[in-house]
Amino acid sequence: RNKGRFEQSWSEKIVDDKAVRFDKEGVFACEPDGQDYYDAPDLIVYMSVLLQTLPEVLNGQTPTADVNLSNSSFNAKLAVTLPGGSKYPLHIDNPQGLS
Repeated sequence: RNKGRFEQSWSEKIVDDKAVRFDKEGVFACEPDGQDYYDAPDLIVYMSVLLQTLPEVLNGQTPTADVNLSNSSFNAKLAVTLPGGSKYPLHIDNPQGLS
């Protein structure tokens, strides 16, 4: 946060078969990288383990039974919200884009 890496978080929704970008009100995000290990090693290790193990746990469970999450294709993002909260739809990020 103090290094100025957080930026307005945004997402996309499908409107008339086209992806339309929208900002997530009150949410700022950054994508951690390898250099962050030196500032926050426990956080980076935690996120790595979580991203490698969570898909197997969630696949086949309601409501993610039909999603077939992968531990080989993913992204990680840290998000913070402004005081008063945030407003954006519940979603699962899709690094593969439209299919």
